[in-house]
Amino acid sequence: MESSAMKHALMEIQRLSDDIEIRKAAIAQEIHMKDQIQRVWEARMEGIEEGRREARQKARQEGIQEFKTEIILNMYHKQYSLEEIADVTNLPVEDVLRLVKSTIKLLEK
Repeated sequence: MESSAMKHALMEIQRLSDDIEIRKAAIAQEIHMKDQIQRVWEARMEGIEEGRREARQKARQEGIQEFKTEIILNMYHKQYSLEEIADVTNLPVEDVLRLVKSTIKLLEK
């Protein structure tokens, strides 16, 4: 048993779906909404990819720094002078000294 409000709503839905202009507008609105969703999705994917690129670049830089640190410490332990180490690594002597001192402090703890 359907209420009169339900019958009225069903009749209104039928009337609206029969109106070609209303259907065109509804289809246009649906296409517009799907386009917006697609743009948001693409922007999100671009952001994720950019984040991945930045993470890879950061990891690469950290790897290079770790490698340089290892070279510096190996040279220091083989009693190369700070000037020689700086020359080989293309770093200022102050940076080499700072790195050696910070490593020694870490090892003492």
